[in-house]
Amino acid sequence: MAVAGGLFAYTAWCLIRAVFDPERRGHKAGAVVQRIGYVVAGLSYGGLALAALNLARGSGSTAQGSDASTQDWTARLLEAPFGPPLVAIVGMVMLVIAATEFIDTYTAKFGRDLSLEGLGREARRWVIRVGRMGLIARGVIFALIGIFLIQASRHNDAGEAVGLGGALQKLTEQPFGDLLLGLVAAGLFMYGLYSFVEARYRRLKR
Repeated sequence: MAVAGGLFAYTAWCLIRAVFDPERRGHKAGAVVQRIGYVVAGLSYGGLALAALNLARGSGSTAQGSDASTQDWTARLLEAPFGPPLVAIVGMVMLVIAATEFIDTYTAKFGRDLSLEGLGREARRWVIRVGRMGLIARGVIFALIGIFLIQASRHNDAGEAVGLGGALQKLTEQPFGDLLLGLVAAGLFMYGLYSFVEARYRRLKR
């Protein structure tokens, strides 16, 4: 139940970042793309939260929950006017976000959003290292979600869309899948650690 509560809270934070822009990213093209990504991520984490809640009650699974959530809103979008192109656009947005994560990994630009002045030099270095490993894993997940959203748009089939659980499952189907899954899982664990640091030291603009 505690995990489900945390996931619901993170879902709310994603939507707050998208709608109210507490980080003051603005309305430039790159910022808008990122804020759309927050909505998609929020929906995915919302599915995980519902699945975790069901799991705590003795039914369901988190992997199925995240995929079901993604496939549900994909199906609704496909039924809308110009639905397949819209789903393809969302998929491309996810790919752009993945590319942004990889760029941030290289530049360590994410460190500017943290107030780490009170930490020692070595501690700051470890925060950046852990953040980089986490961002790589997130980039891989966003890229996979984007690719399969584009596939869903091409075939007009919401069943081809995947959430977090489905993206991890797709990794296991690749050559050396267990190794890839282990590396991404380790990266996501690192992102979890980084999130604790972010919760404490995140710099929000007034």
